[in-house]
Amino acid sequence: MKTLTASEQRKLVITILQTKGRMTTLDARTNGIMHPASRVQELRKQGFNIVTNRLDETDSAGVLHKRVGVYTLDGGKHE
Repeated sequence: MKTLTASEQRKLVITILQTKGRMTTLDARTNGIMHPASRVQELRKQGFNIVTNRLDETDSAGVLHKRVGVYTLDGGKHE
């Protein structure tokens, strides 16, 4: 069994945002990040400009989720 520390989860969030351009809450959970809003908040405190928007999204079980977070990285890290 693999365990992701909060630090590893933050690194994974940045990697996903940089490679895919966006990450939804459902994407994050699929990648082992169970509380992406906390990781995003921590990254913002570190200077990353992460924008949150909302959309309705259906998960792999066919369940529609209202107002799912969609995160994008706007310009990288600000010092």
